[in-house]
Parts: sequence; structure tokens; C-alpha cells
Amino acid sequence: MLEDATKAAPHDVWAVARPIIYAADGIGHVHYALHGWYIVLFAVDDVLRAAREYGMGGFALTAWLCPMSADSLPPLARALLEQSGGADRQHTGEMLRRALFFDEQPPYVEWYERKQRSVEQWIDDPSLPISEWARDVQQELTHKIALARRREEERRA
Repeated sequence: MLEDATKAAPHDVWAVARPIIYAADGIGHVHYALHGWYIVLFAVDDVLRAAREYGMGGFALTAWLCPMSADSLPPLARALLEQSGGADRQHTGEMLRRALFFDEQPPYVEWYERKQRSVEQWIDDPSLPISEWARDVQQELTHKIALARRREEERRA
């Protein structure tokens, strides 16, 4: 129902949703409920403006809400990486990485390898913030794959 209402009148719903999503005191349970789907129903420019106005951590909060399960880098994730800077970029990248790994599930080797194939596409991105972030994620995935393989071998032994 929330999705239908948002799609029917995104600008009107944004006027109500924005202050809740970007509440200064943070509303963790709302963020978990909206994680990975809701924020992309709104215009990227509106969301970026709200993240910027929130101040330090606004981009990272938005990154946490961004869906990251697709094979292509969502436009919002791309914009967050390109438009954040300094410590905020690092925190934003971390939240996007957590969002990417949020639906982690066995068999882990296969799951990590699927994610790795997606990330490999982003390593050669012409945007430096995106390619740097993708390289960092790639390194982590390589480590996770090796660890998952070792655990699988230990279980079989």
C-alpha cells in the first residue's frame, strides 16, 4: 500500500516521508523497514538534496536505504558515491557495501561469486569514486570467497 501511494503521488508523499526518513534523532526501525526499496521511488535529485541538507551522515543514511541487489549500480548509489566527499564518502561507501551484503545467504561461495560478477563491472567505471569503491568491495569479496571455501572444505572433512 505504501509503495502504491508513493508511486501515485511521489512528490506529495516525499513531503511527508522526507522529515521521517531524515529525522535528526534517527528512527532505526523505520530505516530497517524501508531498507533496500523505498528510497528509489523518489526522484534522485530530491533524495540527494535531502541527504545534503541532513548534514554529515546524510549520504551514508541514504546509502543504507538504497537497494544494492541488482546487477547494475543503481543511479542513486552512483550519485551518492560521486557527490559525497572525504569522510562522508568513506562512510557512504561503507553503507553501500553493507547494503550490498545485506541479503547474504548460503551457499555463501556461490552468493559471493554472483556479487563479485556484479562488482567486476563497476571496477572499470570511468568515475573514479565508483571504480575505487568497487575495487575495495572486490578485495573484500575475494577474501570472503576464500574464507567461505575454507569453511565448506572443513565441513566436508
